[in-house]
Amino acid sequence: RDSMRRVAAALCAIAVALKLAAPVLRPRLTLVLGRFFRDVARAKARRRRFGNRYALAAMVAGVETPYDVSEPETDETVTRAELEGADGFDGAPAWLAIRGRVYDVSAGAARLFG
Repeated sequence: RDSMRRVAAALCAIAVALKLAAPVLRPRLTLVLGRFFRDVARAKARRRRFGNRYALAAMVAGVETPYDVSEPETDETVTRAELEGADGFDGAPAWLAIRGRVYDVSAGAARLFG
């Protein structure tokens, strides 16, 4: 409950700051606060999913290193029949194809895809 009160107080303070801000500063302040709260939401998701307690610090400091997906890890070709067989049932791997790239989602398939 204490944390909810702090969040409510912070939101009230932000609303007052937006109301009192000069019209010239209002769009910039809205942008900065929007980015901050986006980062807070991402950090909460990373803490929940990966146990990363300090994700917000890296995001705010701008030292976060993104995962490089520009180059495929292998040059293997997967046929449509192979992709249809990799549905995660009966011990088969679970593959997911998005825009021509195939991802192995076997590790989290049961938890994420039911």
